[in-house]
Amino acid sequence: MSASRHLLQSMSDEIVINRGGSECATPYLQSMVLGVTQQVGSGDLRSYLVSAYIPHKPPRSAKRETNWEQQQCFYHARGEFRNPDEILIDDLLALFKGWREAGSEVILALDANQDMYDGILATRLSECPYNMCCLLEQATGAKVPNSHFRGRRPITTIFGSNGLTVGDGMVYPHWYGVGDHRVFVVEVSAASLFGGKFPTIATVRLHDAGRTTTTS
Repeated sequence: MSASRHLLQSMSDEIVINRGGSECATPYLQSMVLGVTQQVGSGDLRSYLVSAYIPHKPPRSAKRETNWEQQQCFYHARGEFRNPDEILIDDLLALFKGWREAGSEVILALDANQDMYDGILATRLSECPYNMCCLLEQATGAKVPNSHFRGRRPITTIFGSNGLTVGDGMVYPHWYGVGDHRVFVVEVSAASLFGGKFPTIATVRLHDAGRTTTTS
């Protein structure tokens, strides 16, 4: 399967797999929407912003309710028996390769469930043609800390390609966001992201008692 097909899999897909007499129902509300991609800019300079989640293999005590197991059900039904994290990493890299070779910049914000400095994904992203590194470290001058409140490793960060210009960055304490991971914020210049050409804001038209009024 292609990278785009994995990334854009419909949230409404549902399959039921019979495993040894037990059914595994998978609505894919999270498992198959592997990332959200947004393109900014046009013409000579384009950038892609991607958010993603890479699942981790659950313990044997799990009850087929984890993100990993939902994805595994989906792939096994289609004859794909690699681990879900391997599939997603390969798909992301294939997607990024095309963008980078076309001259586009890429930002990847994700929970990778692996070390952001010496994990498989981080190692591959540092190579050509990706040339991506941790933007938070560039902005703050320090390596990102542990991400999960119970964890010890940095498994969440924001990667960016080497054509981006970074400004300030912020790593929040735990519980300042909506989940149990730290919130990361990084400033990237508009000029390096999409050429600095901001779109024209459309004029607001107000409708009142059959009259149309234009405001600036």
